[in-house]
Amino acid sequence: MVLTVVGLAVRQDVEEWWSARQACGGAVPREVVDARKPDDARLLPAEEKLIEETGWYRCDLRYEEPDGSRDQVLHVVATTDRDEQDEILRYTFDDNEGWILGRQVPEGLPGILQVNDTLQLLIDCPALPEDAEGRPRKLLVRSGIGAWSGESAPPELVESAVSLANGASRKLGCGAEALKLPAGKVYYKPRPLSLKEAAATPCEWTARADLPAGARVSISGTRTSHAVRCDLHWGDDLRYAKVKLAAFYGDWGKSLRYDDEGKRLPGTVTARCAGEAATFKATRAASGSGVTAKQLRAWTESFAGAELKQRGC
Repeated sequence: MVLTVVGLAVRQDVEEWWSARQACGGAVPREVVDARKPDDARLLPAEEKLIEETGWYRCDLRYEEPDGSRDQVLHVVATTDRDEQDEILRYTFDDNEGWILGRQVPEGLPGILQVNDTLQLLIDCPALPEDAEGRPRKLLVRSGIGAWSGESAPPELVESAVSLANGASRKLGCGAEALKLPAGKVYYKPRPLSLKEAAATPCEWTARADLPAGARVSISGTRTSHAVRCDLHWGDDLRYAKVKLAAFYGDWGKSLRYDDEGKRLPGTVTARCAGEAATFKATRAASGSGVTAKQLRAWTESFAGAELKQRGC
């Protein structure tokens, strides 16, 4: 009886090792599986689907508890279809004229953290032809590791996102240069940094701007993200931003130039970058900011100018 039990346990370990090795085309780091799966749970075979004709890929990896309940280790959905990408991106920023909660992600990740704790990466695909409108093709990858809590995300979120994005690029013929695992963490809530700490980020322009004494900045996105936020804080309460500035790169962002009634939002700056639209906008707190329209316009133009210069637009 003891030998039988031991034999079954060894067999399960071997099956799990093989499932983890093969999951999502071999793109799942074993460390991520070990960190996300409880010791007494059983790893299930990955559910994977590839549609080459439309440039679409999905993979889900789950585990099963002894009581039969199931939960997620990780998931990824990737597409190279520009129409689908535009729809997804517009939906991501559909709420509140695009002013969704900003989250800080480490430099080196070309993307953002969505409000549902999914990392959304947008990557250039040099091996794919231009779309029907003559725009360069890209790969949109959305991945996550299920629920997590705390001030910062567990390292498995970024580790799996990088590995899965590289795997999706290979499967869909994107030809992108492989992403490298960046240093730094993903933070759930905005973290107001000193202007000196904002160096080498999308908000480094704040160190040269004429801002109130003691101003700090919280950052969302990176210097290669398709959406960037620089929120300005000062005064006694740093929890809420006095001014928010955002940049959206791609034709999908054109809709964010208008309000719900289709009227052009005041203070919006527009440009072209890499053959597509670039949209820059700003807003100030409804009360207590003390910011004039002239100041807001100047900061928006400084932000836009620095962004366009850094990206070579």
